[in-house]
Amino acid sequence: MRVALALVALTGCSQIFGLSEPVHAAQTDAALVDALVDDVIEDVVVADAAVRLCDPTQADLVACFDFEGSVESDTSAAIVVSASNYTFVSGRVGSAVHVDATTTYTIGETTALDVAAVTTEAWIYVDALPAAGLRMGVWDTNGQYGMFIRDTGVIACTNGGLGVTSLTAVAANEWTHVACTTSTAGVNVYKNGLVSASGPGTTIPTVATDGSVVGGNSPTGERFTGTIDSLRVYNSARSDQQICKAAGC
Repeated sequence: MRVALALVALTGCSQIFGLSEPVHAAQTDAALVDALVDDVIEDVVVADAAVRLCDPTQADLVACFDFEGSVESDTSAAIVVSASNYTFVSGRVGSAVHVDATTTYTIGETTALDVAAVTTEAWIYVDALPAAGLRMGVWDTNGQYGMFIRDTGVIACTNGGLGVTSLTAVAANEWTHVACTTSTAGVNVYKNGLVSASGPGTTIPTVATDGSVVGGNSPTGERFTGTIDSLRVYNSARSDQQICKAAGC
């Protein structure tokens, strides 16, 4: 039964768990199958933890976009979205939203996003990096905090007029988990669940803004070109362990 389960899981779920191709019976023996079963079970646990996107028990989750056929946040009725020129496509988990230079995806000004500490995280699939000297936004709350991808592929976490940039880069045409945390204790930039760069603690501006933007700079410009999935905003600086779990690392 265990061997049969392994072969079914590995041949039927190769894309889900990142296997490059199905594993066939002729390629395995009992010991290898046992090891592969253990790997699959471990991946299922990690993936299941990562996909529990909009968990109502997470009191610090203030905006959550799973993009399963809707542009609305799944966590807050106070967040009013206006979106056009986008498409739903196959995502990192379920479906995702594809945006480009013609997309508008704005969130009206709301006190729900005026926070003293923040975590912004998402899965992104970049179609093409920005031209030299430019950047594109994953999320931006105007004048307060944001997350951008620069022309070299590095992740930039912004806070007012300040910022911290990752030491490792995002590549085009592959899924990458990106995250920024900001609080008075410090600023961290994460790539695929691991800290890529850190900066000193800072206070997030609470001035009135022009709202927020998914896949761009608020209020306009610097549009993301690619796919965004599982976008979350927390009113806390999440721990390294929590970011790693979300990224499935």
